[in-house]
Amino acid sequence: MLSLPSHHLGDAWFHAEAERVHAFFLVCPEGEPRHLAWDIGHASSTDLRTWIHHGIALRRGPPGAWDAACLATGSVLRRGGRFWMAYTGNWIGPRPAVGMAWSADLHHWQKLDAN
Repeated sequence: MLSLPSHHLGDAWFHAEAERVHAFFLVCPEGEPRHLAWDIGHASSTDLRTWIHHGIALRRGPPGAWDAACLATGSVLRRGGRFWMAYTGNWIGPRPAVGMAWSADLHHWQKLDAN
């Protein structure tokens, strides 16, 4: 089972690629206000029991950014030789929105400038 000591885990979504399943999930350190401090974590597994934690895939944006308040559930797919992640930003604020990020390898993500 996927767990991270001293962290809260939230919603998860998955992408299967070859023999490996990639889990993307909401994560924040214990002691942080979860509904204000979610980032998106990344782990992978070949058996769905043993997980390798890869760290944070996407962090909240800087103050004033559309995704500064809190990230939320997303989805990952492969298209056009890249991986694409749709994710929610500012989900507790007055104007939640969906943004996109892309990756060539499922490990290094770049938010789209047009978000």
